[in-house]
Amino acid sequence: MPEHARVDQLDADAVCAQCGTVNPEETLICRVCGNNLRDQRAMRMVAEQMLEKEGESLERRQFLLGALTLLGILLVLWTALNVDTLTNWLINAQRVTNAAAISYWEGADSTVFDALLADLTSVSPTDEEMEQAQEQPLASDRYDGRYVLVMDRGMRGPRVTGTASIQMRGSEAYFVARLDAGAEVRGRARLQGDNALAAGWDEAAARYAGDFFAVSGVALKKADGSYECFGQSETADDRGFEFMAYRLPEP
Repeated sequence: MPEHARVDQLDADAVCAQCGTVNPEETLICRVCGNNLRDQRAMRMVAEQMLEKEGESLERRQFLLGALTLLGILLVLWTALNVDTLTNWLINAQRVTNAAAISYWEGADSTVFDALLADLTSVSPTDEEMEQAQEQPLASDRYDGRYVLVMDRGMRGPRVTGTASIQMRGSEAYFVARLDAGAEVRGRARLQGDNALAAGWDEAAARYAGDFFAVSGVALKKADGSYECFGQSETADDRGFEFMAYRLPEP
């Protein structure tokens, strides 16, 4: 076997974190969704090394909070390597209870999220507005507003997957997202520097088909005003997802 083939085989994951496909050995690009398996492995190894350095005695929740200070490093690596998942940064977090997830719909802040949902559904963006938002991103120093969410389907290309509304309250961003699959996401994200928002497992939740479960994620503002986002849910498959968010014009 040529030397370069052995290196490629060692440097790429076999199981795709984006779609779950088990690829043949020496595969660098997932045969189903087009995910870069070598970049996926590189990011996973970086996250694992960070976990090991924290020490076995550190509580998982404590590590997650401390790791937020290193979020900028992970995001830079993620963007540079075009990796689809920050798997270990999120998988090793402690889950919240179902009651905590339901609180976003029935708790003290539910009226805030209900108002955001009402704002989101009061005026539906047109296809032309969503297309223009992607082609000509609206740059702004504010996070408040409505967004169209777009997910890259690999070889099938990008597709609009939902909309979201954000309202800043101090240093927290209250947000509601509606996805085409029928899921609704609610939560509070905290500012991380000048260009990032982060929501931990105890700060966001999703409702789908009558079930409630915890979610977490990060969003990185790009120079053109769009946002590169990564999320994780505690559903059975435990897979991450990546999408872009583009600001919509004011209704």
